[in-house]
Amino acid sequence: MKKRRSFIIIVFIVSFCAPVFCAPGDQGEYELEFILRGKIGSEIKKEELFFDIADVKADNQGNIFILDSRNNCVRKFSKELNFLGEAGREGQGPGDMNSPSALAIDSKGNVFIADNGNMRINILDNNLEYIKSIRLIKSVSIKKIFIDGKGNIWLLVAPMLKDERYFHVYSSEGVFLKSFFNEFHPFAPKMNSAQELRDNINSLIYLGGQAVLSHDQSKIAFTYYVPWNPLIIYIFDTEGNLRQTIKRPIRGYDPEKQRKVIENVVQKKTANLRGTHVVSYTVGLHFTKDGNLVLQRYDQIYEDGKPALYKTYVDLFSPGGELLLSGKEFSDQIISIDNNDNVYACPYPEINQLEVYSLIIKKKAAANASQGD
Repeated sequence: MKKRRSFIIIVFIVSFCAPVFCAPGDQGEYELEFILRGKIGSEIKKEELFFDIADVKADNQGNIFILDSRNNCVRKFSKELNFLGEAGREGQGPGDMNSPSALAIDSKGNVFIADNGNMRINILDNNLEYIKSIRLIKSVSIKKIFIDGKGNIWLLVAPMLKDERYFHVYSSEGVFLKSFFNEFHPFAPKMNSAQELRDNINSLIYLGGQAVLSHDQSKIAFTYYVPWNPLIIYIFDTEGNLRQTIKRPIRGYDPEKQRKVIENVVQKKTANLRGTHVVSYTVGLHFTKDGNLVLQRYDQIYEDGKPALYKTYVDLFSPGGELLLSGKEFSDQIISIDNNDNVYACPYPEINQLEVYSLIIKKKAAANASQGD
């Protein structure tokens, strides 16, 4: 129960600190174009009524699976955006869910759902028929779930105590294999007990992270929810070995100043803030079909302690870690990018409608190319 309370606390902090954004002009030798293909979400169609879209994934046939955390269900749509089926309800029985947080699809089209409240992984077939559940060895707050080429199940979690790790790995049969990576954010508390956790409530936001599995299932990228400067992206192979570190300086970003603002926000003491303050949050990492890495970051602007405006932007890195583009404005929150470069995104702040884009990456004409920051 103590772990459950901790999960609720982190959700509260992240929700209260919901980002408001400010974007610099996009710079670099490449450009991104988002072409809207269609939308899923309607208040008059029951099958398209969403309350909180937690995750979206597409299978190899282009079918789209949308996980709704508050509705405790997953829905399937065709690549033409037509409704095909639904599974799940609130509960503890086979196939039931309790605040699901993430989903993944394996090479066979099976659907894996992180059922956070029930401390398990639910596995459904491609038609959303229940197959089985895998019980987790300990209660964790799951942010992402991935299935590697061997069928192993990878969980990105929010670690609570100092001896915990960001990644937990299970076999396809549910046998716990390993956990790894406990290099915490510099501001993250190193706690020994639940009491210390409660005493460090202001710092729990630094325990969050973002991660993504490449489409060829060869590597996983990870970064912290609240960036340091320079922003660091860690690249692991699927054995858990660190293979690459990408560092991207953030112009004008002072983590120490952001820390003070975040503490005021968490404590609901924003009236103490005077002047303009900007707080950044890294809200997504996504691989494209060619192995490029898309990072999305929100900047939250306060004017005298009150949210003033928001924007969001993306950076593009090559497979080798070169910064190809920085500061591309894109107002939606990107949930995922599939292996055909279809982008699944939700308009911010209401995560109750899905917009589907085609992503186009191209090099700028030489005359228009500019130096990246």
